Amino acid sequence: MKVERLTEETRAEFIAYCRKHRQEVDDSYLYDDQLDGLEVDDEVNPTYLLMDEGRVVGAASLYRSDYFLKGSKARFRIFHSAVPSLKAYQVLWEKVRSHAGDLAKVFLFIDESNVVVRGIFEEVGFDVERISYLLERKASPVPLVGFPQGYTLGDFVFERDESVWCEVRNAAFAHLAGSETPITAGQVREMRDHQGHLAGGMKVLYCGDQPAGILNVEKEWDEGEWKTFIGLLAVKPEYQGKGLGRRLLREGLHYGREAGMGKALISVNGENEKAVKLYLKEGFEKKVVMMCYKYDSLR
Repeated sequence: MKVERLTEETRAEFIAYCRKHRQEVDDSYLYDDQLDGLEVDDEVNPTYLLMDEGRVVGAASLYRSDYFLKGSKARFRIFHSAVPSLKAYQVLWEKVRSHAGDLAKVFLFIDESNVVVRGIFEEVGFDVERISYLLERKASPVPLVGFPQGYTLGDFVFERDESVWCEVRNAAFAHLAGSETPITAGQVREMRDHQGHLAGGMKVLYCGDQPAGILNVEKEWDEGEWKTFIGLLAVKPEYQGKGLGRRLLREGLHYGREAGMGKALISVNGENEKAVKLYLKEGFEKKVVMMCYKYDSLR
């Protein structure tokens, strides 16, 4: 086996490998629209292929987006070998690591049940940083409760509400591991290009004329059907503890049901205990437990 840097000539093979194996890894950055737009660029997407007799049998691709770099980190788009051996991962890591010397850490998510690959990453030198849950709610009725007097929920409008969205999201997640880096208006505008974006699925909650919360309802193709995906739910700290998160969640679930998607998914950080308890009380169950592995001391 040998390792080769991604080129324009091998780009199609790499994308085909990602599509073939994305169900085995965290596929957050492996959707079709993201793969179709992927550029061969060592600054943003340093990527290496593990080759065996002319076939791609492994791949490691680091995603150095502007957002991640602001936090002095990068996330793996994919780090996978069709043959899960320590040697395969080590030779890929040696190549990718040369593109991370300016960072504090790199990270990726691995399914808790994948004990073989988890063990390999621990041998390579990665450590568990946190846990994330993918929760699912079955197609059951959603009790709707209106918002308290003085609160109004409206549709997000692109080219007008980006700063409001950032204000709420950044305040709510300022101390949440993995989300502490502030997002920008430009990143919010890019959300309408997401594969799962739903027209009218982004909402802003106001208390009087002050933004208090935000909600993003998307669609997710999972197990052969479209499901409601609560992509983002946030309430500013000064408005928390008033039941607004529960009301926003129910609004999102109801919106999904109206769009023909009875089942729902949501991803939540394990350390966000209040949110986890809320979602479980609202009928969600743990579907997948993902372990976030990090490698630091790169500098």
